[in-house]
Amino acid sequence: MEKTEIVNLIHEELQSKSKFLTDIGIRNYKEFTNQLKIIIGDLGEKMGYEVATNCDKEYNEKEWLFDLVWYKMAVNENENIVSSIDLVLESEISYKTFGHFKIDFDKLLIATKSTKIMIFTKVKEQLIERIKNYVQSSLNISNDYTKDNKIHLILWDENDTGEFYLTSFTKL
Repeated sequence: MEKTEIVNLIHEELQSKSKFLTDIGIRNYKEFTNQLKIIIGDLGEKMGYEVATNCDKEYNEKEWLFDLVWYKMAVNENENIVSSIDLVLESEISYKTFGHFKIDFDKLLIATKSTKIMIFTKVKEQLIERIKNYVQSSLNISNDYTKDNKIHLILWDENDTGEFYLTSFTKL
């Protein structure tokens, strides 16, 4: 599956469940994140991926370096070996500062071949602009990225619409 298809499917799934997630999220960020992981984890399983994450549903493995990972396994001489990591996802919902965003986002920079998604809360426009500038600068400066690498930012608008907004960034 193409990386853009993965991102669009996840975004569409979140949009279709935005009311459900927002109803939870306005009361409890921890449960919002739990349900977010279940929704995206279930989507990954439907698409034939193994899933690694920590949430109230048991998947193939617990969380790795990232909040959520979709991966494929191959059998080699009776050993299961990771053959691809097709999605890495980080989310930061409860802490709405640039510093907390940066801590989670920077982990995505090491996953050069995977689909990379960062989910964050839509906050003040000034902070969103700083975040967007940082994402673009990170891609532009990185020696590990080429022009075909993308990082996707999904912003959850918890205050106004409850919608999820997708922005994709490529190296310039």
